[in-house]
Amino acid sequence: MYDSSSSYESLVSSERRSAEFMRQTTQQFEIRGLKPNEIITKIEFDGIDITLNAGEEIIADDHGV
Repeated sequence: MYDSSSSYESLVSSERRSAEFMRQTTQQFEIRGLKPNEIITKIEFDGIDITLNAGEEIIADDHGV
């Protein structure tokens, strides 16, 4: 006897929109590849200024981190 099975998927619709509310959470990050002792004036993520301690200089260490 011969058994046969098949499946079919179809995307009916799709929608994309920005989240209206987003839970705040603490993130940690490290920036590498800078010049030794380079001064960072601004950090942006996805067009949003995430510079920490506004007005305070952020300076890379001797290894560019």
